[in-house]
Amino acid sequence: MTKMIKVDYSYIDGAHFFSGRDPMALGLCVAHKDLKTAFEEALTGLKYLLGKNHNIQHAVVESAVPFEEFAKWVAKVQEAPAKVKAKKSAVSELPFLLEAA
Repeated sequence: MTKMIKVDYSYIDGAHFFSGRDPMALGLCVAHKDLKTAFEEALTGLKYLLGKNHNIQHAVVESAVPFEEFAKWVAKVQEAPAKVKAKKSAVSELPFLLEAA
């Protein structure tokens, strides 16, 4: 089984937030000032929640967008003028792929 799980990303007051709105990701809330750390912790948190909330053990969860590509997008948005920045960085969806037996 392969399923896409959408996780929200936002940048607020110097911290990168990943949170779950998708029913499979409800309860996910990760924030860190380092993007890579927040990204990796979102994966870890999502795996944990899948086990606890949906009894999906040993799931393989990976980002559908490679970290390097996502980081480039974040950098572009953060460099944008304030008007555009607020509009684009408020909330963006980042898809994660779940593979479970």
